[in-house]
Amino acid sequence: MVNEKEVDTISHDDAYLVIGKIAVKYKFVDEEQIQEALAIQKQEKLAGKEALLGEILVTHGMMSRNQLNFILSIQKVIETRKMDRKFGMIAVKNGFAAPEDIENALMLQKEGYEKTKIVRMIGDILVESMVMTKDQCDAILKKQKRFDQIDAAEAEMPEMPEIPKSEQTSINDAHFELTVSEDKMNALFSINKESTISFTLQDIKDYLETKGIKYGIVDDQNILDYLENEEDRNALLTVAEGKLPEPGVDASIKYYFDTDPLKVGTVKNGGSIDFKDRGNIPQVKKGDLLAEKIPAVEGTAGNDVYGRYLAVSKPKDKALRRGKGASVSDDRLKIYADTDGMPEISAIGKVYVSPRLEIPGGVGLKSGHIDFDGKIDVLGPIQSGYRVKGNSLKANEILKADIEMDGDVRVSGGIIGAKIKSGGNLSAMYVHESEIEILGDVLIEKEIIDSKINTSGTCIAKGGPILSSRISAKKGIQAIQIGSEISKPCHLSVGFDEKVKEDIDAIKSLIPKIKGEQTEYQRRLREIENEPSIIEKVIADMAQVQDRAQVKRRALSEEMDRLKQAGDDAQYEGAEARLSELDSEIKNREIRLDTLFSKQDDIKSEISDLNQKIEDANNKVQDLREKISEIIDWSTTEKGIPEIIVHDVIFSDTTINGIYSSLRVTHNQKNVLITEDIPKEADNTSDWNLDRDKFGSKIRIKPL
Repeated sequence: MVNEKEVDTISHDDAYLVIGKIAVKYKFVDEEQIQEALAIQKQEKLAGKEALLGEILVTHGMMSRNQLNFILSIQKVIETRKMDRKFGMIAVKNGFAAPEDIENALMLQKEGYEKTKIVRMIGDILVESMVMTKDQCDAILKKQKRFDQIDAAEAEMPEMPEIPKSEQTSINDAHFELTVSEDKMNALFSINKESTISFTLQDIKDYLETKGIKYGIVDDQNILDYLENEEDRNALLTVAEGKLPEPGVDASIKYYFDTDPLKVGTVKNGGSIDFKDRGNIPQVKKGDLLAEKIPAVEGTAGNDVYGRYLAVSKPKDKALRRGKGASVSDDRLKIYADTDGMPEISAIGKVYVSPRLEIPGGVGLKSGHIDFDGKIDVLGPIQSGYRVKGNSLKANEILKADIEMDGDVRVSGGIIGAKIKSGGNLSAMYVHESEIEILGDVLIEKEIIDSKINTSGTCIAKGGPILSSRISAKKGIQAIQIGSEISKPCHLSVGFDEKVKEDIDAIKSLIPKIKGEQTEYQRRLREIENEPSIIEKVIADMAQVQDRAQVKRRALSEEMDRLKQAGDDAQYEGAEARLSELDSEIKNREIRLDTLFSKQDDIKSEISDLNQKIEDANNKVQDLREKISEIIDWSTTEKGIPEIIVHDVIFSDTTINGIYSSLRVTHNQKNVLITEDIPKEADNTSDWNLDRDKFGSKIRIKPL
């Protein structure tokens, strides 16, 4: 929760800046992005469009929808606290409460929010504490509407009128009894059996009004039937019932092909993985439907018997993401194949269609490096020193090669000395001396030795040990054995996503470079953008001179004809010399004109090229921000699992990092489950931006 000093500071600012300040405080965006978003907002307003700052930050990929919802909830808390401070000032000024009563109510409000994440109005707290009456509270709330835009610290508050005696009900609480359930969803009414007064329907309605019962009151006939039942005067009547909020339905994605991530190897009975059995490989044709988004269904808000609004959580949306070889329908609800091939899905849910490239004999001197936008099947090993880049990969073995894939990497043999980056899952028989970064799961049939693995999924060494390795796995680690008596200790991290943070930092680091290049393009464009018009004017002026020279040349030629006929040789020779000089001038101007036309064409071409580069840079930055948003959205929906399962022995000196705490194993232990206690107050914390000292959590080791 934002601390009190910050609330007081932020709450006096424009609502847009409140959102911006909170976003910067929680490191969702930086100051530069806020300024960029404000500039976009200004452009939208000039175009006659109303654009909210929060929506701009989301649509331009600077922040996720979940982060905006979090900020809006914080803003709501700030605004409620602001209005309640005004409420308190009015109450004190009119003698309804003392300053210490208001401060105590504000403290109770804050403590309640920290426990329940629900902000109660201090008026309700003061009424329940019997500091104020319900009538006084309602009078202030009614009057306070006039002061929504006035700073409470400077406003002069007029005296509140007293509630006239004539407006108070004449019905005494001694005759009636009203019981409201703890959740304020039911109100039970009864007439004391000792009462001898005959009451009317209006009496009951007036009484309910004085008690604030406004919603879900039963029909008049129900009350009349109750009044007529004089045999049991103190029978209970459910006089009002609230309406519970009806939760909405989250959006979902329906896929029309097999997306089972375990297709990296079929799981057999007993949990073993058959790396030879891939199951049936799905194939699609151009135009086939691949995926369909089922939109979220909004919930319905409720009301308690006091008429207070009971909010309903906004259903979670789900992005429909397409990759290469696929297209999205105009309504953004369906993905279709753009080509024949194999449909695949990355770990972050991006659907693409891969054409297939088969490389017989393996990747080596004969094939060279491989860069292919599709599925790559290598019928042999990938040799040392070679690079392979594509959508997905299947190979027999990988030896000291560099691999970069959007989707799965499937190796029927082992991986030795390789560097692998993948947006999907990875499977292999064993991994030695390798560096692996995976968004999906890492499934290894045997051992992992002297390797560094960073995965946003789970890491499983199904049938062997993990030795001398550093492994970070957001969804936990499983192995037969971890460490040994003679190997270097293992360093394990579980429950949080080191890869996401590293990926986001890596992508963010590209943006300033692209923007720097874009700035240079813009500088050069400003430098030359007026040159075509300047050259155009020079060409026009020179063309006029050239036209006059041609007219002069024709006149001189006619004069030479007359002089020749007249036999005036001296005059003729003089005219001939002038004509030669004029022809030389005309020719030189023609050369200069050609040069100017070429220069004009070159500059126009450069301007077009610069405009295209500026647009490309904008698109690159937008793509990078969308990629950041995709990764963050996916990561926040996938909760971490701080858990390690060891079926045999975990050796001493193994270090374990959980989300909020760390542990070094002090002695060998066998057949254990290692988990971290997650404190409730940490539920809303983003796991890529942790304050590891903030929460007092512990890692525990217990038998399986």
